[in-house]
Amino acid sequence: MKCNIELLRIALRLAGSKAELARVAGVSRPLVHYWVDRGGCPSPQAIIRIAKSYGIPKEDLMPDVFAPERVGHPNG
Repeated sequence: MKCNIELLRIALRLAGSKAELARVAGVSRPLVHYWVDRGGCPSPQAIIRIAKSYGIPKEDLMPDVFAPERVGHPNG
């Protein structure tokens, strides 16, 4: 899975802290650190929570999962 790290960083700015983004996503703060600072990618469930909380389309946060037709998957 791939995610849009720039949009994830925008969500972090909207959250105000890694702890708050972790709370919203339902994960630990160290996991948010991994996503943002080391290029990790949230689970689809965490992406859905982040998208709903901050108004960022999940299709933009994780297009290969939520909008496969955008990335050329044949079953899109």
